[in-house]
Amino acid sequence: MCHEIDIVHRHIKPSNVLMRLNGKAKIANFGIAKALADSRAMSIEDTHSTTVFMGTPRFTPPEASDGVPANPSWDLYS
Repeated sequence: MCHEIDIVHRHIKPSNVLMRLNGKAKIANFGIAKALADSRAMSIEDTHSTTVFMGTPRFTPPEASDGVPANPSWDLYS
């Protein structure tokens, strides 16, 4: 649903997936989520300093380090 309204979570990882009692998964922690319109205008260098990386590198797609703007494929990779 988030991708349908142009939001990229950018931080999908096991600890951000919560299971409801009915067995359905819910995504949590939208702290670094970006609207696609904003993320298309920025590269990773624009949103991260050289000393701080936002997100979990282990779950970040390789193209993130190349400055490719965030898109729904980032969440799918994670």
